Amino acid sequence: MLRTLRDEMTLDAQDAVLLQALVTLKARSLTDSTASPPFGLTCLSQGLLCELHTRDAFTAQRGAEVLVSEVLSARARSPRCVAAAARAAAAAAAKHEDSKVALFKAGLAAPLLKALDEFPEDARLAASACHALTALATADDRRAAASAAFAHGRQLHKQSAYTPLMAVLRRHPESAAVASAACCALRATAVNDEACADIAEAGAVEAAIALLARGLSAQPSAAVTRAALSLLRQLAGADAVKARFAAAGGLVPLVAVLSSSCSGASAAPTCEAALALLAALSLRNPDFVTAAAASGALDATLDAMAAHPAVPGLQRAACMFLRNSAARNPDVRPMLRERGAEPLLRAAKRAHPALCADVGSAALRDLGADNYNEGWTPTTVYMGSEGQLFTYDDLCAMSDEEEAPGSLPTLAEEA
Repeated sequence: MLRTLRDEMTLDAQDAVLLQALVTLKARSLTDSTASPPFGLTCLSQGLLCELHTRDAFTAQRGAEVLVSEVLSARARSPRCVAAAARAAAAAAAKHEDSKVALFKAGLAAPLLKALDEFPEDARLAASACHALTALATADDRRAAASAAFAHGRQLHKQSAYTPLMAVLRRHPESAAVASAACCALRATAVNDEACADIAEAGAVEAAIALLARGLSAQPSAAVTRAALSLLRQLAGADAVKARFAAAGGLVPLVAVLSSSCSGASAAPTCEAALALLAALSLRNPDFVTAAAASGALDATLDAMAAHPAVPGLQRAACMFLRNSAARNPDVRPMLRERGAEPLLRAAKRAHPALCADVGSAALRDLGADNYNEGWTPTTVYMGSEGQLFTYDDLCAMSDEEEAPGSLPTLAEEA
């Protein structure tokens, strides 16, 4: 009903109703701190904040301050109200950079983390709080020139957000909604090596592996499996986590997940996430590649490339894993060539040149294939003193001009 009413309103009417909802929330929060969630919160999360222009109005009307200071602080003893406020915050911050910044500055994180500590059994609150924290630390607004998401994630880690998030993950492993939301929130706060190490030390690697194993049971949840894979992929950026993953026996369920997702279009996102994790774990890690080859991971990767030729992200992740495997493990190169890796890599380059030309060429090179750069011309890129990037052709074109932008560029990197 809320969506129907929203669709029938003009844009100005929607903004007016949004303002009235905020005024009502502020008035009620001052008089009743234990009531059930006000209808205004439901309007915000389920209807009004589903549009970008109403999120603009939410920020303009200082909705973040009302939501945090007047609602969350006053109703902190009511888990239903906190959950409803968290859902409204997540809706406001989704793909809206200004709302993320306003909510974070208003102090949204602190009452949410406190509520997770005080109401550990409340699954609805746990999922809603995790979604809100994830929204604050996710750079998903394409309209913004830059994002504060990384800074938010770093601040959340400094507030030890991973401690209540790990408690949520341990307490609700059988709830698909909570487990996937907790994994996403942990991933959003794993923004650097220090954070990855702390989150891993808190048990996130073992917990995520357990979710992968659970996902192979009679009642699997693709959402939970993908969230666990994404969390592990983020953590695997730290070399210490790679060893921890291997020691925890993560390779067996990972290969099982990959093998089970090699058929059916609906399985492609899970397959891509599994390959992305393998690519991260195998980087500069020849011991892992040896174990992965023995466990059937390379065979499963080739099967996945053959089964999902039209999925560019999957093909790129597979190329990266094969490249990492061949680069430091010469013993796997003959096996990969014998089992048809070369034609699959060339097919990925042809079908998805924007995503696979570079990594596919690198994999073919390390396999020892001839003409591995076919269809791809590596370009040397130069950086100017003000951060501009120039190709050699750009420099030639600039040489005839009186004044080039910035000062003379210097060699930055080779693609």
